[in-house]
Amino acid sequence: MTNAKQINMHYFDALLASGTFPIITAFLLGVFVSVHPCPLTLNVTAIGYIANDIENKKAVLTTGILYTAGRIFTYTLLTLIIFLGANALNVSDFFLQYGEMLIGPFLIIIGILMLDFIPWSFSFTEKIKSFFGKKIKNKRYGAFLLGCVFSLVFCPHTAVVYFGILLPLTLTANGGFLLPVSFGIGTGLPVVLISWILTHSLAKAGSFFSNLKIIENRIRIITAIIFIFAGVFFIFETLHGHGCNHTH
Repeated sequence: MTNAKQINMHYFDALLASGTFPIITAFLLGVFVSVHPCPLTLNVTAIGYIANDIENKKAVLTTGILYTAGRIFTYTLLTLIIFLGANALNVSDFFLQYGEMLIGPFLIIIGILMLDFIPWSFSFTEKIKSFFGKKIKNKRYGAFLLGCVFSLVFCPHTAVVYFGILLPLTLTANGGFLLPVSFGIGTGLPVVLISWILTHSLAKAGSFFSNLKIIENRIRIITAIIFIFAGVFFIFETLHGHGCNHTH
């Protein structure tokens, strides 16, 4: 593990030393964070959500862009908050401590809403179900919301990259306010590309079997189940102290 960390730090040092263009550096840092094993569970969940509309492949690209926009919004907002005076270490510690604790119930609720599994019939709960259910099922709201929320879950590696490398670079580089945007694009791009490839593959399979609608409905159910299992996973990891925040 020590050797791996040393390799990562050497990689970052070389990247920053050759960072003639900070925007490119920020983008590459975002890609590195996205493909790191630590956020794997969230990335799989995001891919399942983005790629489940195989009847409309163009909508998948739009959903992916909105998901990335959500990540950009969160990273830019966090940077602004810290720039206005918040202590970066305290902000980092807060999200490292509570990020996984909060994301678990959030994912479970979304999964249940996607399944229309809430049996309550009281007027108040029906209004809540109707409002949030429509927002989650509407890809414009849902994808942006997921991007915003998923960006708030930091592992030690992602926290080091964002709070320890990107923020100082943002404060010292020319046009630094663009770096969180470039970083957010880097974190979202691999997820969007995988979702797009997966959608095209499933669409071809559906066309071959002439059951595109059936496959899409099953994918939506599977996506909801992925959300619920991911939520249970994060809750379990938090309760037992084995999350990626505790294994380093």
